[in-house]
Amino acid sequence: MPPAGAGAARAGARLRLGERHPGAPGRDLAARAPGALAPARCGRPRARRGDPAAAALRAGAGGRLPRVAGSGDAAAPRVLGGHDAHVPVHRSRRCAALGAARGARGDGRGHGRGAAVAAAAPRPDRGGSAPAAAARRSRRRAGHGGPAVAHGRHPPRARPGGRAPGARPTPAAAPVGIGRPAAAGGGIAVCGAPEAAGSLARWLLGQLLLTRADVTFRVPPGWGLAGHATVPTSGTGPVAGSGGLHIAVTEDPAAPPRTGAVTIVVCPAASQAPRWCSRVIPVADDHDRRVRLPWLRHVLTLLPAAAGALPTEALLPAVLGPAEPDAIRRDWRDPPAGLAAPVGVRQDPDTGRLVPARVDLAAEGPHALVAGTTGSGKSELLLSWLLALARGHPPSRLSLILVDYKGGATFGELAGLPHVAGVLTDLDPPGTARALAGLRAEVQRRERLLAETGAADLLEHHARLGRGLPGTPLCRLLLVVDEFRAMSEEHPDVLDELVRLAAQGRSLGLHLVLATQRPGGAVGAEIRANIAVRLCLRVLEEGDSVDVLGEPGAARLPPVPGRFLLRAGTPAEVQSFWVGPPHAGYVPRLVAALTGAARATESGGAYRPWAPELPDRARALPPVAPWPTPAPGPPAPGGELPLLVVDVTDEQRLGHWALPAGEVLVVAGRRSGRTTAAATLARAALDRGVVTHLLGRDLPGPAAPHPAAPWLGTTGEAGDVVLARRLLGILTEEPRTRPELLVLDDAAALERAIDERLGPGCGAEAVTELLRSARGNGLGLVLTSELPLPRWAQPADHRLVLTGGEPDLQLLAGVPKAWAGHAPRGRGTLLSGGRAIRGQVLLPLEGPGPAGRVDPPPLRLRPVPALVDLPAAAARASGRAGWVVVGLGGDDAAPVLAPVTPGQVLTVVGGPGRGRTTAATTIGRRVAEAGGEVSFGSAGGRTPVAGGLLVLDDVDRTPAATLDEGMAWLTGGGAVVVTTRPDGLVSGFHPLLARARDGAMLVLGPVPAALTGVDVRPWLGGRRPGRGVLALGGRAIPVQVDRAGGSGGSSGSGGLGDSVP
Repeated sequence: MPPAGAGAARAGARLRLGERHPGAPGRDLAARAPGALAPARCGRPRARRGDPAAAALRAGAGGRLPRVAGSGDAAAPRVLGGHDAHVPVHRSRRCAALGAARGARGDGRGHGRGAAVAAAAPRPDRGGSAPAAAARRSRRRAGHGGPAVAHGRHPPRARPGGRAPGARPTPAAAPVGIGRPAAAGGGIAVCGAPEAAGSLARWLLGQLLLTRADVTFRVPPGWGLAGHATVPTSGTGPVAGSGGLHIAVTEDPAAPPRTGAVTIVVCPAASQAPRWCSRVIPVADDHDRRVRLPWLRHVLTLLPAAAGALPTEALLPAVLGPAEPDAIRRDWRDPPAGLAAPVGVRQDPDTGRLVPARVDLAAEGPHALVAGTTGSGKSELLLSWLLALARGHPPSRLSLILVDYKGGATFGELAGLPHVAGVLTDLDPPGTARALAGLRAEVQRRERLLAETGAADLLEHHARLGRGLPGTPLCRLLLVVDEFRAMSEEHPDVLDELVRLAAQGRSLGLHLVLATQRPGGAVGAEIRANIAVRLCLRVLEEGDSVDVLGEPGAARLPPVPGRFLLRAGTPAEVQSFWVGPPHAGYVPRLVAALTGAARATESGGAYRPWAPELPDRARALPPVAPWPTPAPGPPAPGGELPLLVVDVTDEQRLGHWALPAGEVLVVAGRRSGRTTAAATLARAALDRGVVTHLLGRDLPGPAAPHPAAPWLGTTGEAGDVVLARRLLGILTEEPRTRPELLVLDDAAALERAIDERLGPGCGAEAVTELLRSARGNGLGLVLTSELPLPRWAQPADHRLVLTGGEPDLQLLAGVPKAWAGHAPRGRGTLLSGGRAIRGQVLLPLEGPGPAGRVDPPPLRLRPVPALVDLPAAAARASGRAGWVVVGLGGDDAAPVLAPVTPGQVLTVVGGPGRGRTTAATTIGRRVAEAGGEVSFGSAGGRTPVAGGLLVLDDVDRTPAATLDEGMAWLTGGGAVVVTTRPDGLVSGFHPLLARARDGAMLVLGPVPAALTGVDVRPWLGGRRPGRGVLALGGRAIPVQVDRAGGSGGSSGSGGLGDSVP
């Protein structure tokens, strides 16, 4: 007859003494596992015929247990067995079959009293079966010399003194009833010396486990049950499951009661027993239930056969062994050839015992699919599986790529494993896209390496290498994706690569483990066709189970975390391993041990199928090859200008990219380092002997450490329209005879400034013309701009979009979606030749640049000064006969001379506030300082003198008589300077005004091009007084008019209206 407890567990019922479930099988524990249990019949009390409990005792007679390492007794104890509630276990000479070997107690006599452990029900009434009567007699005899059981807070006073030498050992306790736990928790305090109290607690737990099949428990970590490979139900984690009897053993008297469980508290003294304990058991040091951990471990080995069901917990440490670097290193010396690892425990169909469930991706895969609803234990399954793989295979044989699209919660603890090449999360889309794209190159690399050895697959490749054939060893590469559906939606372009990887994985040593809540629609048919291993945890709908396994069983699994159906070879129901609670710290200990073992074996880190990370800052060019690979032949004049460290994904390396001489690059971004990129290129050009012109507010900066750098040309601000137009006009007129580079930082500023001067659209037209002309004249060009990318940037040879500003604007500029967003300063995407490549801008070199002289010197235009106040001596030295210094300007900010030749009119034209009166006064003063005769405002009836000068202000509002004097002055061989507003000059009909329209003009504001014969708008410097253009002979010379000492009004000495002899 079977044990009543086992039958009750299977039927989900609770049995009392003498009861038997009708459906219980007719085999007892000893019959299911010979020699496992010996609940022998006892001489007294004798059970009446027909008593089910007595029949159960008789059925087990004769069974014995093998000896195990036990306590310090003379002989190792045997397992003590019992049956249902309140069955006393007698230990006498006549009950050897019950499993109490001689010597199991301190004196070796085998005498003692029994103790009963209640399974579930309250204590039965007194008038019961024979075993119940035996229990009552046992309780009556339990008080002499031994500890008593008190059903209250404090135990009864123990008999003073100890036993005399040679006296029989003290029984451990009276029968203890463990009933249904209260909702708020209940407990039993076992009080005494640590070893004595702990041994009794172990004995009580062992009795319960052998008596009932529905017991779950939790024990202190120091008991070491996790080290036993066949103890799936033990552990330090929470008591799992629903129903049945839950036992929690603790050695901390201050611990709170465990809700829904009976707590056994081991404490050193009864005074320390918690108040919430309903029973207190004082324990003598020499009691006769002293058993050690090996005894309990042996009891646990019998449980699988007795229980007949999967546990609700299976601890991973029980199968992986100690987390010690030396033990790991020894196991790594001869690793298995495949990729096998335990994933949980299952029931052996032949023996009924629990055995590890192993999955070998190399033999059964090559790929696996893991599915399960929220809370089913999918992440814990992946965690324990990966730890088991790392424990069994060294980093030289296995590399892990972990993709966690739950923010890194699943694989965060594994980042420190020496096997892990990288943990990729949805928080870093660029990193994930970069790593997944590297798999494409890895497939090609492995195909090439296997072709070199002529091997058909990885095993054959390694076999040929072992025979001395030259080649490169390859490790197995495992890509694990948690929440595969989220990743496939974020990176749909990667699916094609995964399809190829799935098809070729077996021969190349590449494996996939894809985990998702619902694979329908996420895992396509092409990938499914190559996934032979399926692990399906509990799902909510039968259709999901059918989708994964082809049958609906996973929807009917119990709500036990970690329970799953495995389809790999023989289908089986499996309980996955659990790493234990976080406070146990098993994962960090194992990771540290694996790291130490890898360091000791000098196996290095995990193989990474993508290039190292791009540096956040790099000033000097790293020792990497260029990208793209340069074509054979002599280098182009001026060489190439290094700018970027690039991630060459398809070649699994870092490289550097340089701007070829004579090509156009546009750098776009907002607060992202575009000025730094411009400065880097400028400094590289100067160091390589390329004439470099810089237009930008923050340039040259470090690009030109010394303003006299030999190859440095024109410098200025990008918004200086006058300087920029002069420079661009010269550089684009004809092909360059030597390498030259123009760096224009913030081209949009120049575009806006030109629009303000010439009208909307003129700025974009000017920049577009610059790009067109630069390509034809061999001029290298670097332009920077903000996003969005301007229209004129499209024809550029190369575009560098730096990651700053709005991601949408980056997408519009051509940046791939995975790379759009914020990144370290200087990180960007190079769009060149139809390809997009990620790169980091190099910082400009510092320190002195090249020295020496350049012949001929580079073109060095200088900006027109904002204010000119020349001394008289300087003005005289710069002038010559018939010419006068009007200010500074031109290409090199030198003195600008205007003609004051006899018979000619020099016109100063401009609007109000433009400084035309000051300009006319300055011209008259300079002529007077040179010794000429000057009349301001009117000839005053004087006869014109050859070489003399008449200065007339505002001739558009001057009486005709004054204008007639001007004509007479011209006829007499003198020169005339007139000032006027543009409209008066255009509409005037006097002969003097007609002569003024035909002569040289100093233009101090916008005027019609018909007046000057040249468009002077680009050369005007805004509304700054005195800024103008000298229009002479079809040329336009920008100038800032000299103030001649700072005066220039119409009053005072030398002003208009005076005569200077």
